Amino acid sequence: MKPAPEEEDSWDSSRTLNDGTRTPTIQAFLAVSAAIAVIAVAYSVRQRKHSPGPDDPRPVVTKIIPKAPPAPAPETVKTSIETTVRGYLSATTNEERCKWVIGGRETLDRMAEFFARPETRAPGSFGQILDVGDAAFDGLPMHMVMAAEADGINGHLLSVFEIGSQLLIDWESSVNYGEMAWERFLAEKPKTPVQMRVYLQRDHYYNHGFADEESWDSYQLSTRGFPDRIATYVKKSGTLGETLRAIVPTGASQPVNAWLQWSDDNRALTVVGLLHNHWVDTRRIRKLTDHR
Repeated sequence: MKPAPEEEDSWDSSRTLNDGTRTPTIQAFLAVSAAIAVIAVAYSVRQRKHSPGPDDPRPVVTKIIPKAPPAPAPETVKTSIETTVRGYLSATTNEERCKWVIGGRETLDRMAEFFARPETRAPGSFGQILDVGDAAFDGLPMHMVMAAEADGINGHLLSVFEIGSQLLIDWESSVNYGEMAWERFLAEKPKTPVQMRVYLQRDHYYNHGFADEESWDSYQLSTRGFPDRIATYVKKSGTLGETLRAIVPTGASQPVNAWLQWSDDNRALTVVGLLHNHWVDTRRIRKLTDHR
């Protein structure tokens, strides 16, 4: 299986549309805007140079370093951000949307597959920018943009990066891309590892095939728009277990981009690989843009 790479947010509120799509509501944006702004300015991330997979549990990101808040974006940058976000949200085809995302047409096939899923919904229109938070990931300047559609109900949290002279959206992190729709992942319970963007929170539930506390670390797992948590386990020994213990804070949810596998007669999940300890995969961005 070819690993697919994401957002550092933490809202779980969502609105279920008539077609079954889950889209974050404006109320959800407002409820967490302050928290996301703090996250956006607080961290810079450093990476290793290897490319992990399900059989290679070494994480790309190994260290989070406090970073002083950057100066507010100048008006010219804010104008460019609005141009990019307006172009993406107002586009009527995936080809048009690709003009505003990192990787351009290289993203087209994945975007077409994603928006063709019954559970998803392509953006419908541009309304306004609600908030912009400035940050830097592994030396890549970026902006976490909250934008509303024209209906004033549906909203989007977008990862916008400065790539050369352009401002482009990291599409995968912005839509919480995973190899399967979450509903389908829960229903089909595939036997092989699946890349997903999820939240992990430490737990102390040990049962069935994971009753041995000396061998397993216990977590609760959820994802954006689906607050119900699933018992999840990681082998205590090895690099993966050590890394997750280091990056998942006590009492809080940590976004991760990881490979998940159903285990114990489909009663629980195991994390079998870690692509990134946040949803934004800067290694992938560098590869797509040759930004060194």
